Amino acid sequence: MILLAALLAMLAAYLVGSLSFAVLISRVMGLADPRSYGSRNPGATNVLRSGNRAAAVLTLALDALKGYVPVLLCLVYGPRYGLGETAAAFVGLAAFLGHLWPVFFRFQGGKGVATAAGVLMALNPWLGLATLATWLIIAAFFRYSSLASVVAAVFAPFYQALIWGLEPGILALIGMSLLLVWRHEGNIRKLIAGTESKLGQKAAAGHPPGCAAPGGPGLAPAARPRQAQEGTPLMVQRFDVGTRLSEMAVHNGVCYLAGQVAADGSQDITGQTRQVLAAVDALLARAGTDKSKILRVQIFIKDLADFPALNAVWEAWVPAGHAPPRATVQANLAKPEWRVEMVVTAAL
Repeated sequence: MILLAALLAMLAAYLVGSLSFAVLISRVMGLADPRSYGSRNPGATNVLRSGNRAAAVLTLALDALKGYVPVLLCLVYGPRYGLGETAAAFVGLAAFLGHLWPVFFRFQGGKGVATAAGVLMALNPWLGLATLATWLIIAAFFRYSSLASVVAAVFAPFYQALIWGLEPGILALIGMSLLLVWRHEGNIRKLIAGTESKLGQKAAAGHPPGCAAPGGPGLAPAARPRQAQEGTPLMVQRFDVGTRLSEMAVHNGVCYLAGQVAADGSQDITGQTRQVLAAVDALLARAGTDKSKILRVQIFIKDLADFPALNAVWEAWVPAGHAPPRATVQANLAKPEWRVEMVVTAAL
């Protein structure tokens, strides 16, 4: 009976954790799907890249609550079913796993920092506060959110073991910590390479991040792109650099976008085209420009029968008097579910 109750509580927590609030809030507020731009991570930090702070704050709060509430409910109501703090810790782990691999969103989840914080605050508020303090100290000194998250994740089980003792529930904490570090693998590589973005790193208004405003300085030397540090005459600023590609590059007053595709490939051509154009809008906004300054668009379409529907969405999106040069070709895209891909070049 106790085992069944524990399994049911963990299943319920996993389903709650599978609610991807980054995606849901973005849909409700008419924003681009966070899986289609930036780091493509459905979390508060990536939602902030859309420029909507309210959406990012809501995402952060709800992601934390989906870790906090299941654990709290287990602690309050679990004892009558024989569930104690150890069961509550594994309920928290289940909610965390739901965030990482959400069943409702094709198992494409976030990194779990906010959800893990919610779990810790419910299990042991002092442990949660100690871990939060660690995050704040590292972030204040080094200005890297990812570094602060990794260090806090590593320290949390040690705080539990050294201050409150080795309890069975610590296994759930260790599991969350290891998964958090693993989910930050890409950030760790960027930290080592010196390409990770710092907290609050932005340019003067009207200029792309990393470029100098007329008559004023750009980024500090330590934050400049690697090309500028190595003496290249014209600086290249790359956004969301991965092992294979960057989402966008800015050079000499022009921004170049990588091919943009729909995050949700189950939608028809109308839905996918809207997703792609929303992703284009988000990237252009990060560079300090907009769709009225697009220089050229290359469109790859899977089926030419979709051409009229694509054009209907396109024409509603393009600002009057600012239709850019455009070419459309039929092509087999990299994934069978993708129906359209767009490559955009724009002026700043």
